[in-house]
Amino acid sequence: MAEVLNIPEAVKYLRISEWKLRQLVAARAIPHFRPGGARRILFRKESLDAWMEQQEQEAISNNFP
Repeated sequence: MAEVLNIPEAVKYLRISEWKLRQLVAARAIPHFRPGGARRILFRKESLDAWMEQQEQEAISNNFP
């Protein structure tokens, strides 16, 4: 079963501010879901890992043409 993180757990895992995480959610720039359309925002850890990998690859590509 996939590990699911709430906002405080995701902030700690990603080592970013809650403000920044909420910005990413609002921009739909980070994978997340709202169970049953609820206000609660959740993140699958494996999706965050894939997102971080993608961010890293984009940074490498942009720095080394």
